[in-house]
Amino acid sequence: IAMARTLFPGCDVWLNNPLRPLEACGTSGMKAAINGGLNLSVLDGWWDEMYDGDNGWAIPSASINVTPDERDDIEAAALYDL
Repeated sequence: IAMARTLFPGCDVWLNNPLRPLEACGTSGMKAAINGGLNLSVLDGWWDEMYDGDNGWAIPSASINVTPDERDDIEAAALYDL
């Protein structure tokens, strides 16, 4: 909690890019949001439930029918486009 007080107030955008569906819990992104930061994340965990199009950005996820390398390329390109 003490470290969060130092980190989050200086954060404008919180980047979180776990591999779907492996988001553990997302509490760091929640803390950033509570402190006024915008989130940039894949739609997984809490962000899948809270993203509304005005409170940050969603990184589009690749289809489950691609290889891990293809998924990484697709999702990286989507992140750079954002």
